[in-house]
Amino acid sequence: MTGRPVKLKAVAKARKSARAFTLVELVAVLAIVGVLAAIGFPVLVKAKRNAQTTECLANMRQLGIAFRMYLDDYDEQFPAAVPWGIPGSPATKGQKTIQEILMPFIPGGMVSAKLPDGTRSYTKRSVFCCPSDTGLPKSCDGFGGGVRAGVPVWRQTGCSYEYYAANQRDYLGSSGENPPKVPRTALAPEVDISGKRTRIGAPLSAVISSARKALLGDIWFWHLGDYVMPENKVAYCNTLFADGHAARVRGIEHLEARLQQLERWHSYTELD
Repeated sequence: MTGRPVKLKAVAKARKSARAFTLVELVAVLAIVGVLAAIGFPVLVKAKRNAQTTECLANMRQLGIAFRMYLDDYDEQFPAAVPWGIPGSPATKGQKTIQEILMPFIPGGMVSAKLPDGTRSYTKRSVFCCPSDTGLPKSCDGFGGGVRAGVPVWRQTGCSYEYYAANQRDYLGSSGENPPKVPRTALAPEVDISGKRTRIGAPLSAVISSARKALLGDIWFWHLGDYVMPENKVAYCNTLFADGHAARVRGIEHLEARLQQLERWHSYTELD
């Protein structure tokens, strides 16, 4: 019996030591987890952005199929649509947007709801919507017929992409803020017909190289690495080409593809 109190004291001391060691071990584990999280979080963010970039390209391929179906139905002519904007807004001047024209060829199309102020908000994502679309920067607030900054463009317009309907600007040959437009680069230019502004769709036969002519791209630089470089050079850009294939290409290739001129296919005066 005399040895029992000593034994109990030894057990209590061992338990106390075990608890102290467990606490230190827990702190060490938490520190390791914190370090691993700090290292792994940027990797996870990059992986998510890469996945969004891939989904965006998949959307563009689906839109390429829709364009092909439209061309088949309309005598191989591209849609006479505005480059981008809010359907029915004054900025479109009564002309259709590309999302409105292609909607019959897209399962699910655009779904919108009327807001109290009379405007519409698009509530369902579709292939018209880039998953990385976080809206335009503050410097572009109100740009494009009242599109608000900081709100996903697709929620306001139903589409995150720009159709290269108008004559493109030569950022490659100009470092100024107002680079010149290049004629005959538009897939649906506005022209003067008997004093009336009319948008007409180019025939596919006017495209010199359909595998190299840009048809559609993101409205803004949302994807990882799409930031603007010095002299208005873009690092990378998701691009849909006139032959229906979509690819993530270097900014220089994207701009060259936008600037590829068409064969002369009409005799009107182009206004845009």
